[in-house]
Amino acid sequence: SSRREYYGFILYLSTFVSYVTFLLWAFLPEQILQDLGITYYPTRYWALAVPIWILGLIPFTILMFIGTNLFNTPPLSSPRTLTDRYASMMRARNLGKIINEESIPDLQDVPISMVNQC
Repeated sequence: SSRREYYGFILYLSTFVSYVTFLLWAFLPEQILQDLGITYYPTRYWALAVPIWILGLIPFTILMFIGTNLFNTPPLSSPRTLTDRYASMMRARNLGKIINEESIPDLQDVPISMVNQC
């Protein structure tokens, strides 16, 4: 567990140093960077391009996630929406617990025939 804490702290420090370095590169004039001995660095275009690409990637990722889920979901008319192999169907002896308002039924799937009666 302490190993994980060390790695987390190193990750925190390296992220902080990288962010400060990025801000200095993005906002300091070129003359100050050259006075510090830093003569080779990417163009300032990337100081705007990378954050804009990241901001554009966020809605793209959300939309792709939603689209993938919609693509993999069966239509509402499909029998696969009623039950699957992981279903825990309610047995006849537990149906009385639903009718009795004082008891709490077990966590199970309600049969579609009972849902249609309600």
